[in-house]
Amino acid sequence: MFNKPFYFLKEFKNFIFGKENPEMFYKIAIYINLIIWFIFLVWHILSYSAISFRDVILDIKKVNVEILILNRGSELGFDPSVFLNRLLMFHKLSIICWSVIFVGITLMWRLKKNYWYFTLFPILFYISLLFFYMGFEYLKKDTTFFDKIIFIVFILNSVLYYLMLKSIDNKREFYLKKMMFKQLSKWQL
Repeated sequence: MFNKPFYFLKEFKNFIFGKENPEMFYKIAIYINLIIWFIFLVWHILSYSAISFRDVILDIKKVNVEILILNRGSELGFDPSVFLNRLLMFHKLSIICWSVIFVGITLMWRLKKNYWYFTLFPILFYISLLFFYMGFEYLKKDTTFFDKIIFIVFILNSVLYYLMLKSIDNKREFYLKKMMFKQLSKWQL
């Protein structure tokens, strides 16, 4: 049991994703969301780290990240003293949002419809962070076109996946009713 290589990784994967694999069409939708999730999570972790360790960057690379952030905050219309803390909090909350979304992706892999709750609510929270906490100017000027496109792809892919799961349930229900009707007709004869 323990002599197999990567035994613990396989068991960890089975614990997270389950032992059954979905069909290829579902896997593709899940992989798309997983790649987008990874991009956003890594981006927010790196951003949070760069801002948090700005003193280290100043000592080693002689780049004053704090001045750059404060200047950018002024350009966006923020009070410079508030923008740095706001940006740190935004990245911290975004990391939490995207971590919860990973739970939704694992539920997608397991073909559970309740994945929607672990995807929809963090996405809505993330959007409200962008609009209300960081402001429309930040969303317009500091969020790249690539980020906006892949974010929309993530949402549309999640909706499409939900519709696919719903159609599976409708087919299962139809076949169950059909089989029950056959059984009832046999008993009546």
